[in-house]
Amino acid sequence: MYGATKNFLKNSTGNVAIITALTLAAVIGLCGAAYDLASYSENQARYSAAADAAALAAVSFANEKTSEGSLSESAIKTAAVAYARSAWEANLASEAKIAETPATIVMTNSGAGWSSRITYTAKFPTHFLAVVGVGALDFKGAVKASSDLDQTKWEFNFLIDTSSSMGLGATSAEMTQMLNHPQINCEFACHSDFYSGVNTIDVAHAAGIRLRVDVVDSAVDSVIDELEDKEGESLFKASLYGMADSLEELVPLDANLSKVKNHVIKLAEATASQGNTDYRVGLAKVTQKITGNSSNAHKVLFIVTDGVHDMPHWDSNVETVYSSNHQLGPIDPDWCRTLKTAGVQVGVLHVDYKVPSRSPFPQFVEDYDEDIVPTLKACASKDMFFSADTPQGITDGLKAMLDKALEANVRLTE
Repeated sequence: MYGATKNFLKNSTGNVAIITALTLAAVIGLCGAAYDLASYSENQARYSAAADAAALAAVSFANEKTSEGSLSESAIKTAAVAYARSAWEANLASEAKIAETPATIVMTNSGAGWSSRITYTAKFPTHFLAVVGVGALDFKGAVKASSDLDQTKWEFNFLIDTSSSMGLGATSAEMTQMLNHPQINCEFACHSDFYSGVNTIDVAHAAGIRLRVDVVDSAVDSVIDELEDKEGESLFKASLYGMADSLEELVPLDANLSKVKNHVIKLAEATASQGNTDYRVGLAKVTQKITGNSSNAHKVLFIVTDGVHDMPHWDSNVETVYSSNHQLGPIDPDWCRTLKTAGVQVGVLHVDYKVPSRSPFPQFVEDYDEDIVPTLKACASKDMFFSADTPQGITDGLKAMLDKALEANVRLTE
């Protein structure tokens, strides 16, 4: 009996199973704790992002309503809090909510701009850590966004396509008028100069016909009006450039915004065999102008164009060779990269190249038409691409671009 007991005590054949079971339990526990902590961290990041978005949305909303001037400060504050709460809920709605105290949203108007502060607390329920008595993990956060427009300097640079295609009639009706006019006989008030010896631009204007470039000029004036209304809140400068086969500085950068407004944007008149649009050269030169300016102002470039690169020689983006003088294709987004890398906000307004179906000109773009919008959009900064094909649409697009640019001044400060 003694020997059997002794042998039993010495027997270790079951130790491996016991040790394995204990080790496995520890590993499962550690993996479970790691899962809980990873989920906790993911939820922290989700709530932090929702707070950031809500704070920025509230300030942008309050600034917009203030500029409209239709609501009292108290009403704006109430509406902005509701807007921020809606943004907060929307950003958290895609996943299951966790136990939280309703976010506190406070709006403040310093007189120079609005600020918002959002604070929140929440409990994240654990699964594996609950086994060791940790049923929930608390987290909290606070974020502040503000805009102090009076402390900001802005430089708005307008780059307008002034090539022959901008001589197109402003509307389908005006294109038809030009086509039927005995001294024009074309949807464009530029292509017949070389043959007729008359200035078809003057003829169109004398007949009360607007060209696409006239509509763009009016839209730029409307944007300048809005900037002038905001003067005192910010320090603005503006410049104006024309782009055809090269870059032309029409109005140098100046704090007197009326210089841009009062400048009449004209087509870069050319013979029938020219009238090209060289984005590579134009964007390279305007990039040098804007980034070569060492001021600490917030720099913005608004490009208005139909997106048709038209050259008398081959280039890397050419997709259609209409003739030796007109080798065509979409813009190369890489030509905008240096601007954006330097912190310049790039807005692009695409003015659709629309002509009547009976016109010979649709063949200019049919091979690459589907590439024009994607390449222009890639050239623009985030949310800064707009498209229009009517006079009102062009004005609305430029104004929307201005609003987006000014929103960039809303920033997280805590």
